[in-house]
Parts: sequence; C-alpha cells; structure tokens
Amino acid sequence: MIKEIDNALLLRLNDHFASQIGLHLPNNRLSDFKRNFKTAAREFGMEPSECAEWLLATEVLTKEQITVLAYHFTIGETYFFRDPKVWEVLEDEILWDLVRRRRNEGNKTLRLWSAGCCTGEEPYSMAMVLKRLIHDLDTWHVTIYGTDINPAFIKKAKGAIYGEWSFRVTSPGIKEKFFTHVGAGKFELIEDIRRMVEFHHVNLIDDRTTPASITAGSVDIIFCRNVLMYFHPDQVEKVLNRLENSLAPEGLLAVNPIELLCIPEPMFERLKHPGAAMMRKRKSWAQENDPYSIKPAFTNQQLSTELDFSVTGSKFLTTPPVNIPPAPPRPDVHVTAAREESILNDMTEAELTRQAQRYFDEGKYKECVAHLLKVTASRDAEPARVRLLAHAYSNEGDLGAALAMTDKAIDNDKLNHTLYYVRATILQALNNIPDAISSLRQALFLEPEFVVAEFYLASLLYQSGKNAEAAKRFRSALMLLRQYNENEVLPESEGITAGRLAQIVEALLTETAM
Repeated sequence: MIKEIDNALLLRLNDHFASQIGLHLPNNRLSDFKRNFKTAAREFGMEPSECAEWLLATEVLTKEQITVLAYHFTIGETYFFRDPKVWEVLEDEILWDLVRRRRNEGNKTLRLWSAGCCTGEEPYSMAMVLKRLIHDLDTWHVTIYGTDINPAFIKKAKGAIYGEWSFRVTSPGIKEKFFTHVGAGKFELIEDIRRMVEFHHVNLIDDRTTPASITAGSVDIIFCRNVLMYFHPDQVEKVLNRLENSLAPEGLLAVNPIELLCIPEPMFERLKHPGAAMMRKRKSWAQENDPYSIKPAFTNQQLSTELDFSVTGSKFLTTPPVNIPPAPPRPDVHVTAAREESILNDMTEAELTRQAQRYFDEGKYKECVAHLLKVTASRDAEPARVRLLAHAYSNEGDLGAALAMTDKAIDNDKLNHTLYYVRATILQALNNIPDAISSLRQALFLEPEFVVAEFYLASLLYQSGKNAEAAKRFRSALMLLRQYNENEVLPESEGITAGRLAQIVEALLTETAM
C-alpha cells in the first residue's frame, strides 16, 4: 500500500525547494504542489513519501535532482513577441537609442540576457528585433544569452523548431522572413538568427551556474519576465542582486508589471513606458535630472514584497547528499487503438477526469483531450472541465478547437459566467482583443461581482488605449476586493489572494496615473 504524503511534509518540501531552486508555491496551492511532486517521484523511481524524505535528507540538492524537479515544477508557457507593447518599446525607443549611442562612441557591442527563457522564443525575439534594427549587424559584436533551470526547455530552444502556438501574436511577415516550414505545422528558425543566441542551463539563485562570459557590469538589457512571481521572497532579493550586478551602468531590466511589487527602490528606477515594466540600474546622480525616470509610486513599507508565498520555516536534515538511484526500467507495452478505446470506455467519469489532469500535468495534451472528450455531453458546461480541455487544446496549438469547444459549452449553459471568462482568455490568445473584451462584459453582466473578470477587462481596455474606462474598471475591481478577506483566494485566479490583487491594482493605477 502506498503511503500518502501529508501536508506537513509537503510544506517542508516546498520550503526546501525554495532554498535550492527558488521556486515556491503559496500554501493555498498545496494540491498543485502535491500533484507535481507525485510525477517527479515517479521519475525518481520512488513512492512520494519515500522520495520526500530522501530529498529532505539531501542538504544541497544535486544537479541531477534539480534537473528532475525543474522539469516537473516549471511552466513552459511562452511565445514569440509575448506582450507586443514591450517589444515595441524595446525596438523603437530603448534599442534605437542604445544603438545610436554605441555608434557615436565607436563601440559596436551589445549584450542581452533572457533570464528564464523557457523554450527560447524570447531570446530569439530579441535577435529578430536586432536583425531588423541594425542594417550592418555583421559588423557588430552581439551576444544574446538564453538561460533556464529546466534542461528540457534548453534542449528545445537549441533545436529551434516551433509549432503554430508559438506564433499566436506574431505577424505573418516574421514567420516568412525568419523561419522555414518543415512540415506538420512546424517551423525551423533560420541559422542567421539561431547563431546570435547562446543557451545555458542556469539556476538563478546559484552563482556557480552563471556562464563565465556574464561578468559584473557586462549586460546591457536583461529580460526576467514572469519569473520572479514564482520565487520565494527571500530568493527574489538574491536573484535581483545577481541581475543588478550583471547589468552595465544604466543597464535595463524588464519584468512583468505584477513583479514591480518585488523590486526594491534603491536598486532600480522605474521608467516611463506605459504598458512595459522597464527598470534602469540606478546611477549616482540625482533622479530628477532625468526626464525619462519617475519616482517610485510606492515603497516597500507601503506594499509588502511578499507575494503570499510564506510558509512555516523548518530546519532540514543534514545527512550527506546521496546519488539518485536509477529508475526502474519501464516495460515496453504496445497498446492497440482498440484496447486503448476499451480502457477509456471502462473508466468512470471521475477516473477519466483525474487521469486527464495527470496527462495535462505531464504535458501529454492529446491524451488529456481524449479522456476529457469521453466525459458525457451532459457535463459540457462544467467550467473546470471546459477550462482544462481548452488549455489542453491550446497547448496543442489548436486554438480553433479550444474556442469551438468553449462556444459549444456556452450553448449548453448560456448563463454560466465562468465559461465566458474562459472564452475571453482563448480570444486574447488569438489576439482578438475586441471579442475578448465583449466576452468579459458578458461574464460581468451575468455575475457583476466577478472580480477577476473585472480586473482582466480593465487590463485589456488599458492595452487597447481606453484609459478612462480602464481606470473605472480598475477602481471597480478595488471596490469588489473589499468584500474579501486579504488572504482569501479569489475564484478563477489560480491561487492569487484578494490582498495581492488589490496591491497590483493600486500599483497599476498609480503607475499609469489613471
């Protein structure tokens, strides 16, 4: 009989992983942590409780252990030119000015770093921007680093072959100019762009893994977006110190707007680029002399940098590190299509749903879809199942199927506000912002106190240049948040608390002077 892993052990593991690789889930997402850990334990060839004790007994995790854990606990969600406004600012303002200054100085050198690059779309986007911007690029010395803790992501990035899902906000011209169609909906990046980027397996909280060529003050621009939000607050400061040390004087750091809450004021100054969270390494001269900088909208005393990731501290066992035992060989079992269909037909709806979630967590999206489609049509309007099915279709690159399935669910239950919210997320991925906004309005018509939809709608309106209505919606979201306890997790928020979302909204209102 397999011994079930209890919450106390999960909390100790969560804390241990935070100290070793930085990644940390809030206590209210222990079920997600448990699910991910179970899949990692299977790869180690152990049952979960045995694997937990073994890892806790390893004071300093080995490279092999970190590799397995990173594979199961990191998120591979990215695409080319993610957040178009950021890339517009980078190309038209920041890089344009930097390239001009370097030319005047006779110094044709540029270094950029995508920290937490996932499967490579971000650093390759940097390379494409530079290729468009600098007509004599072959006379420059340009280095772009792409680093990630997950070696599987690095391997895919080096392969540089991508499906349609990676191009969901990319203009057709980009694909035609920089990619070659290699069949089956796959596109390979041209060699000129590939050789501009060098990839490294790097743990951002471990200085020993930094490439030797990234020295103090050597990097002009660092993108570290959608990374800090997954780190424990204690490790956020360590990572920021490392990034700041790597930046050249006046070097720039790009983060997700939500992550501005993590940035200490003495380290960076925020720049005036609406829609793009850009920070500059602080200089010794007075901030008010610079027309492009603004004073911080808030201090760390006013807004806590702890993103609701606190856990009970614990001391770890200090026995010497041990080697990973080889996983037991997996039998090579050939299952016919007919047999697989029979197995699916024999499963209960609860079993189908649980197995689908496991397949989704393992990145087996086709299998996830096959299981969810076996759930009877009478449950098509179940929001949790619809959401999972939509995400599985989306991760397979089939946004059309995701949208069609969601529309069918809405036809079966036209008064379900959550389904309109799921539909809006798919429409945004399709870059159909007007219809996404319309779908969110429908969700709020059905449920006026749907605070996450209110926030999402305000964000899309702001991105669309409708600042007056965006401000009204952000303030409405703040009013709705007052109905919740500060530490209460919001529905449909994937773990965010009311207190944290209120901080984010207040910061955005101040940041954009709305």
